[in-house]
Amino acid sequence: MFATYWPSRRNMVFGIVFVSFSALMAFETLRKLPIGTPANMGPGFFPLLLSISLGAISILAVVFGQSSAQEEPLKVAPFRAVALVLGAPIVFSLSIDPLGLFFAVFLSVLFSTQASIRSKIGESILLSAGFSAFCVLVFIYLLNLPLPLWGWLIAG
Repeated sequence: MFATYWPSRRNMVFGIVFVSFSALMAFETLRKLPIGTPANMGPGFFPLLLSISLGAISILAVVFGQSSAQEEPLKVAPFRAVALVLGAPIVFSLSIDPLGLFFAVFLSVLFSTQASIRSKIGESILLSAGFSAFCVLVFIYLLNLPLPLWGWLIAG
């Protein structure tokens, strides 16, 4: 009479990981930052909103995700890809002070694009340069954030 529904393993793993992450982020936000009100937002308002949104989307993905009888096994990402993608923010944080925003973004984007085995170095360099120019335009010139365009290693 009623079909039983069981989400696919991929959707379950996705849901568990992201609901756990969103719950942790919401807990830390509530613990450390004042939330405020919608009319007078505190520094924790937007992170809490993002945490709740991520949790809701994750639950929806599990509930409404497609399940199939011929499910593919979960594949583990190659170590190189994981290391390069997770290493890109580290490259950025270590290079922003000595090299400045332009080259820190350039290196981190170049670093992360090499995670794909199909990436071409020329395309990666063009993407890195374009993204660096975009970040400089937005964060330094439009938002006037106090970020160094050129770091102490380049500017002297």
